[in-house]
Amino acid sequence: MSVTQCTQVADNVLRVQVARRKRDFTDNSWTIIKQDEPPSPASQPSHLPDIQLDEHGTSFSLPLGADDLVFGLGQGTGALNRRDTQKEIWNVDVLGHASCIHPNLRSLYQSIPFAIVLRHGRARGYFWDHAGRQSWNFNDSTLRASSPTQSLDLYIFTGPTLAEVLNRFTQLTGRPALPPRWALGYQQSRYSYASREELEAIASEFRQRKIPCDVLYLDIDHLDEYRVFTFGDSFPKPKQMLKQLRVEGFKVSAIVDPGVKNDRRFDVLRRGRAAKAFVRKPGGRSDFIGKVWPGPSRFPDFTNSAVRRWWAGEQARHQKKFGLAAVWNDMNEPAVFDGPGKTLPEDCVHHSDFGRLKHGDVHNIYATQMARASHEGALKANPDQRPFIVSRDGSAGIQRHAAVWTGDNSSCWEHLAESIPMLLNLSLSGVPFCGSDVGGFLDDCSGELLARWTQLGAFTPFFRNHSNTGTRAQEPWAFGQEIESICRAYINLRYQLLPYLYCAFAKANRSGTPIMRPLVWHHANDPIAAKCSDQFLLGENLLVAPITQKDATARSIYLPRGIWFDFWTGAAVDGGQHIVQEVSLSTCPLYVRGGGIITMAAPRQFIDPAKPDDEITLHLWLGGRGTFTWYEDDGESFAFENNGFSRRELAAADLGDRGFLRFGATHGHRKSRVKLWRIVIHGIANPSRFEANGKPFEPAHDDEDGIASFLLENDPGNFEIRWHA
Repeated sequence: MSVTQCTQVADNVLRVQVARRKRDFTDNSWTIIKQDEPPSPASQPSHLPDIQLDEHGTSFSLPLGADDLVFGLGQGTGALNRRDTQKEIWNVDVLGHASCIHPNLRSLYQSIPFAIVLRHGRARGYFWDHAGRQSWNFNDSTLRASSPTQSLDLYIFTGPTLAEVLNRFTQLTGRPALPPRWALGYQQSRYSYASREELEAIASEFRQRKIPCDVLYLDIDHLDEYRVFTFGDSFPKPKQMLKQLRVEGFKVSAIVDPGVKNDRRFDVLRRGRAAKAFVRKPGGRSDFIGKVWPGPSRFPDFTNSAVRRWWAGEQARHQKKFGLAAVWNDMNEPAVFDGPGKTLPEDCVHHSDFGRLKHGDVHNIYATQMARASHEGALKANPDQRPFIVSRDGSAGIQRHAAVWTGDNSSCWEHLAESIPMLLNLSLSGVPFCGSDVGGFLDDCSGELLARWTQLGAFTPFFRNHSNTGTRAQEPWAFGQEIESICRAYINLRYQLLPYLYCAFAKANRSGTPIMRPLVWHHANDPIAAKCSDQFLLGENLLVAPITQKDATARSIYLPRGIWFDFWTGAAVDGGQHIVQEVSLSTCPLYVRGGGIITMAAPRQFIDPAKPDDEITLHLWLGGRGTFTWYEDDGESFAFENNGFSRRELAAADLGDRGFLRFGATHGHRKSRVKLWRIVIHGIANPSRFEANGKPFEPAHDDEDGIASFLLENDPGNFEIRWHA
């Protein structure tokens, strides 16, 4: 067997391409190693895969050590560590997808053939660039991936850190798009708000009850007989409605399914047929027609750039005409009610940019290419505004075009718990802008479950409440005053944390770094942290330990080594241990790393670019060293791509008898909109002297709580705060 191509494509990235036969590989130093060399000792299994190709397809295998951990592969059920599981890389529509309901579930909406193996704190990534069916199996001491395809295009990322692996992977597949800032706010949906009156009533409730909200969603009942890019009779004067909602601070996102109703009177269908835009039946002589919500429908061939341009034009016409702010792609596996496996037959024909291909060979990229077309359409409608696209399905690279949610989950405690490792593995697959349906989509939510899920959702990158038709209402006020107050408090906290969260989004855009991170991201050599599936870090500094069990009055929390501070009480706790914390229904345990910096703003009802954060509260918790990258831009345009931002590095250290907080000089062409920094230092006892750039000053100080606070005018240059015991 022979290697078609074996090349170093970047630092620490190897690409191995096999067409028929294989023999050679490359190690860390990029020197060729013969496969026939003696195997590594069992205690140190090789990072190099063994490749096989026969009449059944292609596979590669990799020995795993007893302590090796495996992460990634997109969306999946179960624990964070993928060991002892099997994953089918094949996007499917699955209702009720927790492992407690489907214990052998192998496929979900987001299929990304990228796995990270962590061995003794050192990471290496494996990406099989193939858009068709694959199977990844970790059921024994071997990672084995296989596919019916007769070729292999495998990238190996040598790390050695998780950050370096993901940086290189997203450099290859695309950096996460920086969304408009309002997309980080709270979002409300239901299948369906079925009339204009109902949608406007929901909007009114949010404002009257002082519950922040930025985005409202229109599900399929807003359409004219489920025809894409339409409004039905239940939404009269939609342009007027959307204009008024904008005045009230709401953006509106409308659902878009790929199935185009097969009605010769429908103008979108007529234009699509004229453009030869649809996937063909097996044999390729006529368009495939399958049943979805509009009835018999045709499916755009998004693998073709001309079709994507046509779709983008249809979307832009609709979006611009009515003033829609965002696009919600659903049913984009693509789902087909009467199709084999609920999708298109694998022998259907695509006329892609790379020639004629069968659907089975491009199935997993269908949704990503639809999101790509949607992204282009949004830019066509509003060229100077960052698009906000939400997609149910995706593959490697979906992060360039869309946020994702985890699909049709259920209102049950098991789904709440499983959403945490599910979102963490999506984040480790290069897709940081992700979330689950808060409250659960299927079945009836309870007040307690909604409170707990809202607490979790406030710290996930995508924060949307969504529920199914015929189920109990689950808006924040649906369960009485106590639950409403809890939901309001955590939604308010989300808005206060937006400066911190936006800085994490900006870092994701620069390097692919997850926003929602497993503990192992910063504690790769801690075996307990590495296996932790029920808590996570938001950015580097904020540890979130959600309550995921009914009637819970306490939970066990693992704090990695170092000093940690209870976010709510300020109490310091030594890390490197499990603690048990008592909780009430209103409590979601939060801890801040010693040396951690968290930036916060005043709460607001929605994100208004005309009202920037002119005062930022910077919380610093002592007990260690820390750094933080402050970032701001206009939150809407692409000016940041041409240095239209303000960015500066912050550093802090607690040196026992003294400490400092240092602001680096501002970089970027944008003038900071921050006028005042309100500095709050936690864990400081009886300081004798404070200095700002060498000049003494007196802060407010609470000896009992160990907090010092003071105001500083923002200075774009270097400045430093020092204190002495």
